Amino acid sequence: NRHLLTPELHLQKGYRRSQGLLFRKDDSNFTDFKSDFENAIQQIINNAEVRMINRNRGSGTRILLDRLLADQRPAGFFQEAKSHNSVAAAISQNRADWGIAIRSVAEDLGLGFYPIQDEEYDFILPKNRLERPEVALFLSLLQETEIQNKLAKFGLRTTN
Repeated sequence: NRHLLTPELHLQKGYRRSQGLLFRKDDSNFTDFKSDFENAIQQIINNAEVRMINRNRGSGTRILLDRLLADQRPAGFFQEAKSHNSVAAAISQNRADWGIAIRSVAEDLGLGFYPIQDEEYDFILPKNRLERPEVALFLSLLQETEIQNKLAKFGLRTTN
């Protein structure tokens, strides 16, 4: 996000969350992921019996998934979910075999998770407002262990 900065702006590192491939832990189609992700994902994409659940166009997850798939359209490509929770629910209910979502929803539903990339969320603040009480409070809250622990329950890690 540094490319967005001008001299009068301050970049405050915020938090990150891990995005990855979700699947049912007992699904044998996903046993090779830890040893060879590239080949394993190609096998999944090319297997017409293994259905994906996509994300809605314009979402950050959909952009990640489109990069991963290139121009391939695996089974289930046109079935879209509007949230990470919806992706996890579709997989846990056997309406899909895999999808991309954040780690915390996989953990909540007992799904398997293979990490692909972290997303970072930062804050850009005007430097002339950094000393305002509400801004100073916000910045100090990001540093507090109790707040960091609460964020962790949602799969968020501070990046300070």
